[in-house]
Amino acid sequence: MRLINDRKGNVRVVEALLASLLLLSSLTLIPVAQKHSDTPAETLALTATQVLLSLNGDGHLSSLIDLRDWEAIRSCVQSCFPLSVWFNLTVFDENMACLNPVSISTGSLICENTASVDTVIASVNSTFSVYVVRLQVGRLG
Repeated sequence: MRLINDRKGNVRVVEALLASLLLLSSLTLIPVAQKHSDTPAETLALTATQVLLSLNGDGHLSSLIDLRDWEAIRSCVQSCFPLSVWFNLTVFDENMACLNPVSISTGSLICENTASVDTVIASVNSTFSVYVVRLQVGRLG
């Protein structure tokens, strides 16, 4: 009687080993998704796009452009980036004429990794205006 019970235990162990081998072999057939490593320029471009979209999510950026409040725009953009990120923002009208007479930036460019993003922004006031905002960003250091 004891031999029969011992064989059942051995069969269970063999069954467990075969099941684990089956699971492991099926995992080798599944392709492993490789993590796509973005280049620094792609990362900067994504960050710049997110900043512009978040600033104009409720029309705040377009209203500041309507008021021509360049200092407030610089403060808003600067608050969205860490100190290690350089930026330069230029606002164009629908004919691509530059609207901002002063530089909206954190100084002169001293970095190699840069990206530029153009975004179309519509005014929210009664006089419909369309602006093209170009945000250039770079990581210092």
